[in-house]
Amino acid sequence: MKAEGYHGKSAQALGKGILLFESLVSRNLQYREKETSRDTVTNIDLAIHNLICRELAESNIPVFSEEGLAWEKTQELYWIIDPIDGTTNMISGIPFFGISVGLVERETFAVGAFGMPATKEIFYTAGPASAYRNEARMRVVEKELRKCLIGVCFSSKGGLGPVSRKEEFQVFQELNDSSRGCLRLGSAGCTICYVACGKLGAAFGVSVKSWDVAASLAIAKAAGCDVRVANGDAPENLHFITGKGQMMDQIQERLARVVPRAQWREM
Repeated sequence: MKAEGYHGKSAQALGKGILLFESLVSRNLQYREKETSRDTVTNIDLAIHNLICRELAESNIPVFSEEGLAWEKTQELYWIIDPIDGTTNMISGIPFFGISVGLVERETFAVGAFGMPATKEIFYTAGPASAYRNEARMRVVEKELRKCLIGVCFSSKGGLGPVSRKEEFQVFQELNDSSRGCLRLGSAGCTICYVACGKLGAAFGVSVKSWDVAASLAIAKAAGCDVRVANGDAPENLHFITGKGQMMDQIQERLARVVPRAQWREM
C-alpha cells in the first residue's frame, strides 16, 4: 500500500500542530459561527490548518481539511485533516477535543494520528496492525454489549431526510438501557480513540464528517477494532460503527431504523 510509508509523517505533523496549539491557547481566543451555532471556527483552528497543510505539502499528496479545500473522493491517496475536532468543547473549556491527521487510500482510512492537548494523550498508527496511545501499544479485546460504555456521535442536523432525530434518540435510549450507558463526548475523534484504547467498548456515528473520523478510525482498525462504514447523505458524510465482535451486529441492527438504506462495508 502506498500509505504504508506515512505513519511517521502523520505523527510528525500532529506533533507540530500540538506545539502550535499550546503556544496559542493562552492568548485571546477568537471565534465565529459558520452554518449553525454548533458549527464554529476559531483563530486556533485556522492557524493549525495552515501549519499542518504546509507540513503535509512536502509529501506531494493532496490535503483536504475542514477549513480548506472542498472535499472530494476522486483521489486515490489523500490527506484529510481536522485542525480541531470538538471546537465547541474547546471553547467551553471541556477537554474532549483534538487535532486529527488522517491519510486515506482508495476510500480506506489507512494512517492516522490524533492528539488531545488538554489530556496529554496522543494516538497514532505505526503500521496496519499497530497503534499506540502515547508510549503504550493498544490492542482491543472483545466485550459483551451489556458490559460496555458506548460512545455516540450524532449529526449536527436535526434530521436525515425522511428520518427524524426521534429515531436517533430512540436508538440511543435502547443501547443505553442494554449496556453500561451511552455517552456523547462532543468529538468523534476522541470517542473513537477511546474505543481503541479500551476506555469505551464501542462507538457509532450517524452522518458525521469524514475529516472528524479519518484519523481515529484508522487508529481503531490498527488497534484491532472492527470498523464498518456506510456513505452518508452528502459526499463528505458517513455513518460508522466500531467495536469488537458480536456487538457490531447488535448496533447495526438498531441503526437500520435510522439509516435504512445504508450499505455497510468493512474497513
